[in-house]
Amino acid sequence: MHVLFTIATTFCILCFSFVANATAGENDVYKLFKSTHGAVQYSIPTLSGEDSIGGGGAILLNKTKGLWATAYHVIPEMYPALKEDQGYLKVNNLAAKLICASSVFDIAIIETEPVSAESTEAVLAQPEVGSEVFAIMGGSLVNFGSLTHSTAGMNALLTTSDQRFQARIQSVFEARLHNGTLNPEFTGAWFFSLDKAVRTGFSGGGMMSKEGKTLGLATTITGGVSYITSSQNITALLQSKDCAKIH
Repeated sequence: MHVLFTIATTFCILCFSFVANATAGENDVYKLFKSTHGAVQYSIPTLSGEDSIGGGGAILLNKTKGLWATAYHVIPEMYPALKEDQGYLKVNNLAAKLICASSVFDIAIIETEPVSAESTEAVLAQPEVGSEVFAIMGGSLVNFGSLTHSTAGMNALLTTSDQRFQARIQSVFEARLHNGTLNPEFTGAWFFSLDKAVRTGFSGGGMMSKEGKTLGLATTITGGVSYITSSQNITALLQSKDCAKIH
């Protein structure tokens, strides 16, 4: 199982496949997506003396409270240094802190200072089989240094274009946990799969319907299939006792 977060010095060439000839309606969806989307960044000191640097995406849940949802695996909560404020966690360059999380849902709720009144909060909706989903990721530098290239001296490519992703939902299912018996237990966590793989770097970012509603967050790739944690899990986590402090 592969997590989808981007490590700052390692970029996947497949992250930069642009969907051309988008329709006017699709462009409207991508525009709305950008207004609800946040970029998560972190820098955490490690025992080796070097910082672990990376990040992913997020969606804005509440602009007054500065609440965002991202994938749990995007937040390096396992590093004690993060809890001791020796590193940093940011969303859209705003200092952030982890409020509550679920490894089963692969969702974390993080908090920043209130964001601008002009910001757009994500509207959550349940995924349906056959529906289209859209996502976007900001352009960045792709390093070709480790790849063989036919053009001498061509070792880097710089793009500032937004990288768009479009797919269709293949299945919606409740995750089950193997417990050593013939009947794995249901977890109450809902996910959906897509008919194509999400590129590295989209982790934690929203998957939006053509109506502009957020259906879930990008989480994992297994066997070339992308699995998205459903918006139902975001709602369930927000209503849990772990998140009670934010209400």
